[in-house]
Amino acid sequence: LSVASNKSVSLTKKTIKKVLLVSPRFVPVESPDQQRVRMLLPHLKDNGWEPSILTVEDPSEHRARDDRLMKTIPTGMKIQGVRCPKALPGFSSLGLRSYFALKKAGEKWIRRERPDLIYISTTEFDLFCLGFAWKRATGVPYVLDYQDPWQTDYYNRPGAPIPPGEIGRAHV
Repeated sequence: LSVASNKSVSLTKKTIKKVLLVSPRFVPVESPDQQRVRMLLPHLKDNGWEPSILTVEDPSEHRARDDRLMKTIPTGMKIQGVRCPKALPGFSSLGLRSYFALKKAGEKWIRRERPDLIYISTTEFDLFCLGFAWKRATGVPYVLDYQDPWQTDYYNRPGAPIPPGEIGRAHV
């Protein structure tokens, strides 16, 4: 396209938008929580979004790790992990233990990077309060991805294995 000033203008230039994806559990930790975000990453990049991940480095995590999952993450992905307090008897919720660390790190990242959207995907539903807090502090809109909580009697059946995260609990 030629303009009066003889400068070329591209009508197909994509506007890259930034999105902060919050997933407390993320690769290489094997967890249903991280699957949706992990599988969404290539599609975001293909559709003009520049995703970054905010996750938690949990010193109490007992879930299996699979480093092969890292190969499924697009190259150059920005992933920031925040530390949270170790789980204690009666205080094991990852959401509660990581809330303040995620809030502080997320707000700092949002002010620095100026994303267009925040996407929170987790089964740690108490962390959905972060969206409201960040919106109030920075004005950035957010999406809450409610993942279905699973209800099963599998671990209550005779001879069932000990559930993840409950190491040492005796089954009768």
